[in-house]
Amino acid sequence: MIEFFNQISSLNTDVIVIAVIICALVSLLKKVIPASKKKYLTFAPFVCGCILYGLYLLITNKGLVFSYYTLKKGVECGAASTVFYMFYEQFIKNKDAALTDIILITVKRILKPLIKEDFLEEVSAGIISDIKNYVDDISRCILICGDIIKDKKNQKTTIIDIEAATMLIVSILKCCGVKQC
Repeated sequence: MIEFFNQISSLNTDVIVIAVIICALVSLLKKVIPASKKKYLTFAPFVCGCILYGLYLLITNKGLVFSYYTLKKGVECGAASTVFYMFYEQFIKNKDAALTDIILITVKRILKPLIKEDFLEEVSAGIISDIKNYVDDISRCILICGDIIKDKKNQKTTIIDIEAATMLIVSILKCCGVKQC
């Protein structure tokens, strides 16, 4: 891990800035290009790196626009971009998704005794998305949960059960940070 940070710290500012721009471009391309064509994006960071570094040299009047140096620095930009993107995918993006999955599983476990099995997934996701913006207003959350659950609850489920479940769910959302859902 120390070697990783030593390598990153050895990069010049121009390479880091271009690598971040490449990350944005490639992630935009991944959203635009259909899934069947995404295999062509493998070398996109390196191609973009060479093009953008060449443009950087042209703009800054440093010459050597089409040279070995440009190719070397362009590949360096592409490699740094790939590392930055993988770091984002592994430690930032997946963390949010994992937390959302954990919250959903927990809410489903809370609601399982109260809801008909066929509606458990739908009701759990609906409650999370509908009350996450109102966790400071417990009365409103109880009303929202009651409306979502009313037609899908089991025979024995009472309003007290719904209130208790809502309070648990709101507590979970507050503890986990509702912006994550």
